Amino acid sequence: MSDLPINAVDVVVLAVLLVSAVLAFLRGFVHEVLGIGAWVGAALATLYGFPHAQPYARDLIAIDLVADIVAGVAIFLVVLIVLAVISRMLGARVQQSSLGALDRSLGLAFGLVRGAVILAAAWLVMEWAVPDPADRPSWVQDAESRKLVEFGAHTMAGLLPPSWTASGAAAVDSARDTADRARQAKDAYDALAQPDVKPDTSGETGGQGYKDETREQLESIIQQQTGTGGSEQQ
Repeated sequence: MSDLPINAVDVVVLAVLLVSAVLAFLRGFVHEVLGIGAWVGAALATLYGFPHAQPYARDLIAIDLVADIVAGVAIFLVVLIVLAVISRMLGARVQQSSLGALDRSLGLAFGLVRGAVILAAAWLVMEWAVPDPADRPSWVQDAESRKLVEFGAHTMAGLLPPSWTASGAAAVDSARDTADRARQAKDAYDALAQPDVKPDTSGETGGQGYKDETREQLESIIQQQTGTGGSEQQ
């Protein structure tokens, strides 16, 4: 594998493009576009229909939170199923008509574009999570398709509203910070659960259960979690 001109990232890129293109070719352009419209329509129906369905759901279900979830999910699924059935019927009629070949050809192009958008979005998330290229795995940086995917990601980011990209980057940063704090807390817990106990050879102390470094690390993590400015211990 090391002698091949491509690596695992290139294989994934090709697989995403191929699968997306083949599925869109088989289903047709009309079916794919209407399928996306079905998801968007279901989301909009849930957004605008939820306030009207909420009182009825709460009358039937005692727990308000459960009632709200059931109402929202029910609206979304019902609308999605109805629109999906309609899109499938329309797509099938188009494929059976004289426009079937054109529908499949446009579907193939649509699938390639969709796959490229998926890859670009994944690259943006990776850039937000690991801003420094030096910190990224070598197999990512050495991929033959990296420049193309990176170009697509930056092009897509330039087309999006700045507030969207800023919100996405902030969400990834928050998730990364939360994961780092959780990892630090786990490391400190493991260190406390298995303290470094050394035999007393000097005769001056009765043994030391925990290192000062471990105590300081745990106090720092507690301060980060609670938001306190400093330790009150003397």
